[in-house]
Formats: sequence, structure tokens, C-alpha cells
Amino acid sequence: MCIKEHFHLSITFAKTLVEAIGIVLALLLGGPVGIGTFLMIVIFGPCIDFFYQIAEHFYQRISRA
Repeated sequence: MCIKEHFHLSITFAKTLVEAIGIVLALLLGGPVGIGTFLMIVIFGPCIDFFYQIAEHFYQRISRA
């Protein structure tokens, strides 16, 4: 969330960027990187962004009441 707000990025892009940096570090340090790692990047970022927008909408409706 800090990267999203500081650089004015979408949650999807910010999460993908952070996870990609993590993969690069894991590869450089000899850590385990598999298909699950790549699926996590591709699937979780957009899912979090989608549900964040829904939650933000409901939060705005509740806070106005």
C-alpha cells in the first residue's frame, strides 16, 4: 500500500513490481522459484486490486452514513 500511495500506482502494478523484485533476489541468492511463484504474481495482484475496489466502495458508503 505504501508503494501504491507514494508512487501513485495501481495495487496490481505495485504488487507485481514487489513480487518481481523478490523473484530476482530469490534467483540471485539461489532460493526456490517455481510455477507457484509466478502464478502468485499473475493471479494475486489483480484479485487484490479487484476486491480492494469493492471494499473501498463499501467503506465509502458506510462512512457517509
